[in-house]
This record gives sequence, C-alpha cells and structure tokens, in this order.
Amino acid sequence: MTKNQKKSRPTTSLGAVASQHLSLTLFGKVVEGVDKISTIGALEHPEGPDKPLRLGQVFGYSEDHRCVRLRKPALILVPEPAGRADDCGWDPEEFVRWEVPSDWATLLLHPVSGPIKESLKLHSSLSNVVARFTTTDQGLEDWQCDRICSGSVRSITKSTRPYNRSDSLQEYGVNSDAACRAIADVVVGDAQLGVGQFSFKLDESAIGDLSPSWTMGQFADRIKSKAVPA
Repeated sequence: MTKNQKKSRPTTSLGAVASQHLSLTLFGKVVEGVDKISTIGALEHPEGPDKPLRLGQVFGYSEDHRCVRLRKPALILVPEPAGRADDCGWDPEEFVRWEVPSDWATLLLHPVSGPIKESLKLHSSLSNVVARFTTTDQGLEDWQCDRICSGSVRSITKSTRPYNRSDSLQEYGVNSDAACRAIADVVVGDAQLGVGQFSFKLDESAIGDLSPSWTMGQFADRIKSKAVPA
C-alpha cells in the first residue's frame, strides 16, 4: 500500500440494517422424499404466491446477530434454501439456510406416531392449546387478519400478487360490488379461509361497505375491530 492510499472503511446500507431486524435466518436440512407444496388458501410464500414451499428440518436460527439452537429440530414449511449455512457455527457441508420475514406465517408440523385413536386425541389437545396461544381475549391478531384478507380475496380473484397492506383491493382484481360481496361471504362464512378458521365470527354488515378502493390494511383492520370469538 502506498503512502497516499487510504484504507477503505467497512460500510453497510440502511436497508441492510433494517432487514436484520425484520428477518430471520433459519438453519437446517431439506427433507427429501416430500414433493414441493403449492401455496394454497391463505398460506403465503414469502417471495411470491406462485412459488412452492418445501418441508424443512430446522435446527436453529439467527436474529439480530443472536444465534439460537433449538432443543429439538422443528419441521416447518419453508421456501427454497437461500444457500449453504454461513453463520452460527453450522457446517455448510451439512446444513442450508433460509431467509424469511420474522412475521411470516407458515406451518410448523408435529409428527406423532402411535395408535390412530390416541394420536387423534393428542392432536385435539394440542389444537386447543395452540388456539389459546394464537388468539387473544380481545380479538384477532394482525397476522390472522392479514391471512383472512389474503385468502378471501385470492379465493375470488385468483390473484398471484404478493400481499401488501398498502395495496388496494383493485390491484388484486377486485373491480365490482359483486366481487366485494363474494369476498365478504368468504370472510363471514368460509370455515377454512374466513374468521371461522380462528374460531371467530363476524356479522356481514360489519364489512358491508367493502369497496375496491380499500387497501388490504383497511380491510384487515376492519375485520380486527369487528370480529368476536365464536
């Protein structure tokens, strides 16, 4: 290095700093022998609704430069790996990594082996526990309302546009009052896509003024403010 050359300073971008607080890096292995899973209903892919998910065995994760190792590996639906593991001491020859938003809603699977009758009883007990932890006495969580909005709108318009609370319903193909009424019917009456999936109910008049100009965020907030436990 010559006398006049200056050593470059380590830098980063504001976007990179922000993304560290909004994302998780998962470490694990892709489970072989399981076909790619299409995103259906309200289950979202973090990179786009037309991309499939994979079953991954997650051993740990990192968040804000903090490394966490799970006591027991978790089976989770994940996108395609972002590459080999590159942090937290995970062997890149054995483990891969996934980059996902920290608020992304996906499915965590709990395999149970044993007699079918006992397994179903255990499943029922676990479902009741999960229901108590995923809903509050006051109402639906934000992520649950987002899932209801996304699933109900897509069920009518078949839109593959990535979910964004700032986008209007019109941007997802909602162009008429008839489409709005059809979406409202799904929210109120569909046990798989509507508020019923979280054991809540909603009077259709609460979203009777739904229009294509509403944003997804407005739609979700209205559902949150009006839905009550069933």
